[in-house]
Parts: sequence; C-alpha cells; structure tokens
Amino acid sequence: MWAVRTMLVRGSIAEALETTVAGGDGIARDAARRTAPDSAEATAKSAIRRRARTGAALATLLPSLRRDLANGVYHPRERLVEADLVTRYGTTRAAVREALIQLTTEGLVERAHNRGARVRAMSVAEAIEIAEVRRLLECLCAARAAERATAAERRRFLAIARSLRAAAIADHVDEYLAMNVRFHAAIHAMARHPTAQAILERFQHRPIDRFFPQPFRPSPPAASVHEHERIAAAIVAGDPAAAEAAMHEHLTSLITMLQRFERRSSRS
Repeated sequence: MWAVRTMLVRGSIAEALETTVAGGDGIARDAARRTAPDSAEATAKSAIRRRARTGAALATLLPSLRRDLANGVYHPRERLVEADLVTRYGTTRAAVREALIQLTTEGLVERAHNRGARVRAMSVAEAIEIAEVRRLLECLCAARAAERATAAERRRFLAIARSLRAAAIADHVDEYLAMNVRFHAAIHAMARHPTAQAILERFQHRPIDRFFPQPFRPSPPAASVHEHERIAAAIVAGDPAAAEAAMHEHLTSLITMLQRFERRSSRS
C-alpha cells in the first residue's frame, strides 16, 4: 500500500512539474507574441529612416556627380570607386550606389559584372547622332526664344553672348566652353518649351566638346564664335526665322566637323 501511495505522490509531482513547465512555455509564447509586433515595427521604422537619409544624400550627390562628369573632372573610361566617391563627396555608400545606378540609366556611367562602374565613353557616331537630335530641338528653341523672351531676358542673354565672345578672343577655352553651356541653357529657358528643355538638359550632361576637345584647342574656332553672334542677334531682335536658321547653321557645322573627324579616324 505504501508503495502505491508513493507512486501516486510521485505522479502528482510529475504532473505538477509538467503543468508548471507548460505554463512557463505558454507565458514565454505570450511574451514573444507581444514583443514580435514591437520588434517588427521598430525594424520598419529603422528602414524608413535609412531610406530617408539615403534619399536626402542622393539628392545632393547626383547633381554634383553629373556636373563633375560634364565638366571633365572624370575622364572617359575612368573607374568610379565607391569608397573614393564616399570620401570625395562626404556621403554614404548607399547613396553612391543609388547614384551610380541612376547615372547608368542616364547613359553617363557603365557598369560591368565584377569590374565596378566607370565613366561611359562616347563614340564619334554617337556624338553625331546627339548633334542631329540637338539640331532639331535647338532650332525649335531658338525660334521660340525669339518669340517669347522678355526684354530683361534678352538683355541678360546678350551679356552672355558678349562674355562668350570675350573668352574666345582671349583664347580662354575652358571659360568659352562654360559660357557656351550658359548660352544654350539661356535659349532653352527663354523658349518656355519644357519637353524640349528636358531632353536637351540630358545632352548637356554629355557635352561633345569634353569627349572631342581637339577642334576647340588651342583656341575656339572663329566660325563657331560668329555663329553664336548671329543666333544672339536674331533672338534679341525677335526674329524667329532668322534665329532658327542661324541655329541650324551652327549645329550643322558641328555635325560636319564630327564627320570629318570620323573619316580621319577611320583612315588612321
């Protein structure tokens, strides 16, 4: 009988222990269920903050990188090392990666598997195609600028044209090229044609003279200077037909120059 009671007591203790353990497991599971949503919410908020920081850094980095690419800070086919860009621009690696992806879609950068990113080069054939598209849109903008520019805009534009001529006379090639960008950007703005302006702005990030500087060295070509003067005179005078014709002549000269360069390159 004593043995039977002992077994019953032991059984009761075992059952109690199992109940206690089971209860403990249940409490743990309840606690885990309560903390899981809090943990997921914290993770989501952290991810949102990271994306916000990356977006803010990217908004600052992209214009700087585009400008430096256009201004020849980086040479065609030069490697763009993420760590170097982080240091140079004081930004994050995540922002650099996003910027390189965006610049790749814009045709400014090319990426190769296991080789990283580098500045995309421009062939002569591509430069000719860009100039042909620009000729169509620049002619449109020149005509619209002659029609739509305000008196104040015409005065400012004339000042840009005079500065461009002064840089050419002084053989300040870099200044001349910078003023050339301002000259055309002013025409795009005065035209008030957002679609044409958006397309032309993309070409400004890949300026032909940066890839093929030979015609502009050691001094800007005199013909180009006179072409700019005729464009400016027509726009300031409010003559859309003359402005369009002068712009067509200017871009045709560029195309002809590139075609000659292409023929010389093919023979050498």
